[in-house]
Amino acid sequence: MHCTLADTRTRSRRTLEQMGASSIGASLSFIEADLSADPGWDDAAAGSSYVLHVASPFAVGQKGGNIDTIGIARSGTLRVLRAAHEAKVKRLAITSSFVALSYARDMDTAEFTEADWSDLSIPTLTAYVRSKTLAEKDAWDFVRQKGGPELTAVNPTVILGPVMCPDYSPSISLIQRMLDGNPPLAPKLSYGIVDVRDVADLHIRAMTDPAANGERFVAIAGETMSIYEIARVLRSRLVLMEQKRRDLRCQTGRCDFSLWSVLRQVLSPACLLYGDKAAYGLR
Repeated sequence: MHCTLADTRTRSRRTLEQMGASSIGASLSFIEADLSADPGWDDAAAGSSYVLHVASPFAVGQKGGNIDTIGIARSGTLRVLRAAHEAKVKRLAITSSFVALSYARDMDTAEFTEADWSDLSIPTLTAYVRSKTLAEKDAWDFVRQKGGPELTAVNPTVILGPVMCPDYSPSISLIQRMLDGNPPLAPKLSYGIVDVRDVADLHIRAMTDPAANGERFVAIAGETMSIYEIARVLRSRLVLMEQKRRDLRCQTGRCDFSLWSVLRQVLSPACLLYGDKAAYGLR
């Protein structure tokens, strides 16, 4: 098993080793490879039957066509695909996002399925939404043109769950901010949530299940939750929370910008999770 890191000297490697990766021994190796550069990717893919491409840049608040977020997401995906193709990898499973399919002109009435793509003509889309949409489209175009490898995409909603290190994702940072008492209001917005452990399970199934080839899988756990509902759950379980949350609709221009940049990726879709959770013993 090869694990790529942009810098093998970083805290990410130490965290993995502390969590038990070092006990795997010779079956796991760390290879330095950066999405913005070519070196390392051929070595990472060599001798592999399957590849998971899970990394993508995320810059909160960037709008329009920011070259760092969009350019690195697209070029990085193609670097992984080219390396997988040269190594004759059987299948590549990529972590896309629900935002790659869930932005439409009429957001009030739209329903989304795995057949949809976000409308890139919407001028207010963030660079992150554009990057995930374009990078996934690039991946599908690549395998169609090259005839391989097999490809599967996982499109998660907001991913929450246990964290391994203090380098929090934007989704986890939102929960942290709520626990810290920021913001003082709870915007009346709802979005889908999925447990990180279910997302990991889905990636393995997407990578290895023969029936998953060529499919996209939206990952969402049941009904959507509003920020207010999340705050109530947190408050009911953590007696140390000092701030009360009020159910208040928050307009775009009146929210803290960094918070809104995350919250605006919020929808209430009817989505399909891979198979039946109960059948796989998932909660």
